[in-house]
Amino acid sequence: MTKSKYNKIRYFVVISIVLFALLALYSYLYADVHVSSFFQKHDQLEKIPGMNLIRPIGKSYVPLWLIFICGFLKKRIEIILTGAISMLLVLAIVSPAKIIIERERPYTYFKTQTPNVQQSSHLDIFYKSSSQSFPSGDTATIFAIVVAVSPFISRFSFLNLLIIAALVGYLRVVDLAHYVSDVFAGAIIGVFCGWLGIMICQQWMKRNKFPFGQGWRNIAAVGIFLIPTLVVFEGFEDFSLFIGSSIILAGWFFSALNVWPIFKLKLSSPK
Repeated sequence: MTKSKYNKIRYFVVISIVLFALLALYSYLYADVHVSSFFQKHDQLEKIPGMNLIRPIGKSYVPLWLIFICGFLKKRIEIILTGAISMLLVLAIVSPAKIIIERERPYTYFKTQTPNVQQSSHLDIFYKSSSQSFPSGDTATIFAIVVAVSPFISRFSFLNLLIIAALVGYLRVVDLAHYVSDVFAGAIIGVFCGWLGIMICQQWMKRNKFPFGQGWRNIAAVGIFLIPTLVVFEGFEDFSLFIGSSIILAGWFFSALNVWPIFKLKLSSPK
């Protein structure tokens, strides 16, 4: 990664964390309940066609699978390592935070306030607990991945992935799975973990050779096969959403690289 690109990513990380922190604080103090109340009263917004394919993108298995595929095809172990490290860091921060804070999810809050409110069917698929609202794990996951792959993609591709990440966070609020401050907190964690994943991977690759040599591609191939296989055990409905979401994310990224000629850019090779 060139020094110029390194500095741009660093500036983005710092500015994003400060901005998201201010927005999270403001949302927590003034906007959380009001925004969630609005979406609770306008539940038709969650039924927009195609949104069911965007929702699972925040689940770890979708971006992880695409990272394995991208690393395998581009023959870049750094892509897989950086993404995997970032996701592990997200897990290490988000899971304990949810358990310690135990913030009630908005849909549970409104259910207790208005017993006749009907929950959407997809809530039963994705949300297992009513006390794990803060922070948003899906938002943290997708923002971590977007930042983690930023050294290997163009600026335009990065902006396209940010749009996907923002949509994932938006839908968490629309679905009443999280308050706005939960989503901004998740974005902070994701940006930080993605950046830390880049730093850890770079330092490790400078000092060590990957122990499996070129055999790492065989390991990546196993991951490419194993991830969708594990999803199958979650049920065919989840598997169809997994495939659909993967196609959406991969198609969006492919379009950013190839479809629009004026923005046709290639993966950069770090120096």
